[in-house]
Amino acid sequence: MDMWGRRPILSFCQLLSGVCCITVGLLMESDDFTEIKIFLSLLGKFGAAAAFAIVYVYTAELFPTVIRNQAVGVCSLVARMGGMLALSLELLKVYWVPAPVFIMGCVATVAGMFALLFPETLGQRLPETIEESADIGKFSKRGFCECNFFSPMKIFEEELREVETPEKQEK
Repeated sequence: MDMWGRRPILSFCQLLSGVCCITVGLLMESDDFTEIKIFLSLLGKFGAAAAFAIVYVYTAELFPTVIRNQAVGVCSLVARMGGMLALSLELLKVYWVPAPVFIMGCVATVAGMFALLFPETLGQRLPETIEESADIGKFSKRGFCECNFFSPMKIFEEELREVETPEKQEK
């Protein structure tokens, strides 16, 4: 996430999950392609789990400090409600066996497309006010899928200086 940014990885993971679920749903009525269905199911689950982990970091970076805790809490609540609602999709198997997987795939695909419209927060200061939050990514010159190569030494340069200084003083 520190190299590619939050938006492209979130979009990719949601689109991956959605496309895999849709494909598995369409292949579900066939007794063939068992290995492919298992592979795509696991790949879709990986994409969903990765997107779920990324969205918590991303959510915290989008909201201003004054409402950050409440906003992350509300988003978590809505996600849990979605998880409970997903259980009721099982009832649709009566009408069409692949319906639950297909619907979840469509929702994930649409969410991945909407995530493309989000602002990028990589390298941005966390917003302190609602106005700053509204301006996230407005002045960013970062491309959609631009990779940042950076040295871990550069990130921890100040901390390394602090560690090196006492050692040099002892000598």
